[in-house]
Amino acid sequence: MNIKKCCFTGRRNIPNEYIDSICRELEKEVLKAINEGYTCFLSGFASGADLMAAQTVINLRSEKGGICLEAYLPYAQRERSKSISDILSQCDRKVICSDVYYTGCYHKRNRCMVDQCQKLIAITDGKEGGGTGYTIDYARKKNIDIVEIKYGK
Repeated sequence: MNIKKCCFTGRRNIPNEYIDSICRELEKEVLKAINEGYTCFLSGFASGADLMAAQTVINLRSEKGGICLEAYLPYAQRERSKSISDILSQCDRKVICSDVYYTGCYHKRNRCMVDQCQKLIAITDGKEGGGTGYTIDYARKKNIDIVEIKYGK
Protein backbone atom coordinates (compact mmCIF):
# COMPACT_ATOMS: atom_id res chain seq x y z
CA MET A 1 0.00 0.00 0.00
CA ASN A 2 1.40 3.37 -1.02
CA ILE A 3 1.02 6.14 1.53
CA LYS A 4 0.19 9.53 0.02
CA LYS A 5 2.50 12.17 1.45
CA CYS A 6 2.30 15.96 1.40
CA CYS A 7 5.05 18.34 2.47
CA PHE A 8 5.16 22.03 3.27
CA THR A 9 7.43 24.92 2.47
CA GLY A 10 7.14 28.61 3.20
CA ARG A 11 8.64 31.82 4.40
CA ARG A 12 10.07 32.09 7.88
CA ASN A 13 9.18 35.71 8.54
CA ILE A 14 5.49 36.18 7.88
CA PRO A 15 4.04 39.56 8.88
CA ASN A 16 1.52 39.26 11.73
CA GLU A 17 -1.27 40.82 9.65
CA TYR A 18 -1.34 37.73 7.38
CA ILE A 19 -1.07 34.94 9.94
CA ASP A 20 -4.81 34.45 10.61
CA SER A 21 -5.74 34.28 6.93
CA ILE A 22 -2.82 31.96 6.17
CA CYS A 23 -3.87 29.64 9.02
CA ARG A 24 -7.41 29.47 7.63
CA GLU A 25 -6.13 28.72 4.11
CA LEU A 26 -3.65 26.19 5.45
CA GLU A 27 -6.37 24.33 7.33
CA LYS A 28 -8.56 24.33 4.21
CA GLU A 29 -5.73 22.94 2.05
CA VAL A 30 -4.72 20.27 4.57
CA LEU A 31 -8.35 19.14 4.86
CA LYS A 32 -8.57 19.04 1.06
CA ALA A 33 -5.40 16.91 0.96
CA ILE A 34 -6.85 14.55 3.58
CA ASN A 35 -10.01 14.22 1.49
CA GLU A 36 -7.77 13.38 -1.50
CA GLY A 37 -6.28 10.50 0.49
CA TYR A 38 -3.13 12.09 1.91
CA THR A 39 -2.37 10.63 5.32
CA CYS A 40 1.22 11.70 5.99
CA PHE A 41 2.42 15.30 6.25
CA LEU A 42 6.06 16.42 6.32
CA SER A 43 7.32 19.65 7.86
CA GLY A 44 10.84 21.04 7.82
CA PHE A 45 10.33 22.60 11.27
CA ALA A 46 11.79 26.01 10.46
CA SER A 47 10.13 29.00 12.11
CA GLY A 48 7.18 30.61 10.37
CA ALA A 49 5.31 28.59 7.73
CA ASP A 50 6.81 25.19 8.62
CA LEU A 51 5.72 25.39 12.24
CA MET A 52 2.31 26.82 11.28
CA ALA A 53 1.79 23.84 8.99
CA ALA A 54 2.94 21.33 11.62
CA GLN A 55 0.58 22.84 14.20
CA THR A 56 -2.29 22.72 11.69
CA VAL A 57 -1.72 18.99 11.16
CA ILE A 58 -1.55 18.41 14.91
CA ASN A 59 -4.81 20.33 15.42
CA LEU A 60 -6.60 18.39 12.69
CA ARG A 61 -5.25 15.03 13.82
CA SER A 62 -7.64 15.00 16.80
CA GLU A 63 -10.71 15.29 14.56
CA LYS A 64 -9.34 13.48 11.49
CA GLY A 65 -7.80 10.26 12.75
CA GLY A 66 -5.29 8.32 10.74
CA ILE A 67 -2.97 11.15 9.72
CA CYS A 68 0.64 11.43 10.75
CA LEU A 69 3.20 14.21 11.02
CA GLU A 70 6.87 13.74 10.19
CA ALA A 71 9.59 16.23 11.10
CA TYR A 72 12.42 16.65 8.61
CA LEU A 73 15.27 18.38 10.39
CA PRO A 74 18.17 19.81 8.37
CA TYR A 75 20.84 18.83 10.94
CA ALA A 76 21.02 16.94 14.23
CA GLN A 77 21.54 19.92 16.56
CA ARG A 78 18.19 21.36 15.41
CA GLU A 79 16.45 18.55 17.31
CA ARG A 80 17.56 20.14 20.59
CA SER A 81 16.05 23.56 19.84
CA LYS A 82 13.74 24.66 22.64
CA SER A 83 11.62 26.69 20.19
CA ILE A 84 10.37 23.53 18.46
CA SER A 85 10.46 20.97 21.28
CA ASP A 86 6.73 21.01 22.10
CA ILE A 87 5.61 20.53 18.50
CA LEU A 88 8.46 18.11 17.74
CA SER A 89 7.38 15.87 20.60
CA GLN A 90 4.02 15.41 18.86
CA CYS A 91 5.52 14.04 15.64
CA ASP A 92 5.11 10.45 14.59
CA ARG A 93 8.58 10.31 13.06
CA LYS A 94 11.74 12.44 12.93
CA VAL A 95 14.17 12.40 10.02
CA ILE A 96 17.54 14.09 10.46
CA CYS A 97 18.97 14.94 7.04
CA SER A 98 22.55 15.71 8.14
CA ASP A 99 24.64 14.99 11.22
CA VAL A 100 26.05 18.53 11.23
CA TYR A 101 25.10 21.98 9.96
CA TYR A 102 26.66 23.03 6.66
CA THR A 103 25.83 25.55 3.97
CA GLY A 104 23.16 23.90 1.89
CA CYS A 105 21.78 21.53 4.54
CA TYR A 106 18.39 23.28 4.42
CA HIS A 107 18.22 22.76 0.64
CA LYS A 108 19.12 19.10 1.16
CA ARG A 109 16.32 18.81 3.74
CA ASN A 110 13.86 20.38 1.29
CA ARG A 111 14.87 17.96 -1.48
CA CYS A 112 14.51 15.01 0.93
CA MET A 113 10.95 16.06 1.74
CA VAL A 114 9.91 16.67 -1.87
CA ASP A 115 11.46 13.34 -2.93
CA GLN A 116 9.07 11.58 -0.51
CA CYS A 117 5.91 13.41 -1.55
CA GLN A 118 3.26 13.66 -4.20
CA LYS A 119 2.05 17.11 -3.09
CA LEU A 120 3.61 20.35 -1.85
CA ILE A 121 1.73 23.09 -0.02
CA ALA A 122 3.74 26.33 -0.26
CA ILE A 123 3.10 29.47 1.78
CA THR A 124 4.64 32.29 -0.20
CA ASP A 125 4.67 36.01 -0.78
CA GLY A 126 5.37 35.32 -4.45
CA LYS A 127 8.94 36.64 -4.37
CA GLU A 128 11.62 34.70 -6.19
CA GLY A 129 14.47 32.93 -4.48
CA GLY A 130 15.17 31.70 -0.98
CA GLY A 131 14.42 28.25 0.33
CA THR A 132 10.73 28.50 -0.56
CA GLY A 133 11.42 29.41 -4.18
CA TYR A 134 14.07 26.71 -4.40
CA THR A 135 11.67 24.08 -3.05
CA ILE A 136 8.83 25.12 -5.36
CA ASP A 137 11.20 24.96 -8.37
CA TYR A 138 12.48 21.55 -7.30
CA ALA A 139 8.93 20.23 -6.88
CA ARG A 140 8.03 21.52 -10.36
CA LYS A 141 10.98 19.64 -11.85
CA LYS A 142 9.78 16.48 -10.08
CA ASN A 143 6.19 16.99 -11.36
CA ILE A 144 4.82 17.23 -7.83
CA ASP A 145 1.34 18.70 -7.34
CA ILE A 146 1.87 22.22 -5.93
CA VAL A 147 -0.65 24.35 -4.05
CA GLU A 148 0.45 27.91 -3.32
CA ILE A 149 -1.04 29.92 -0.48
CA LYS A 150 -0.06 33.48 -1.40
CA TYR A 151 -0.09 36.47 0.88
CA GLY A 152 0.90 40.11 0.71
CA LYS A 153 -0.17 41.02 -2.81
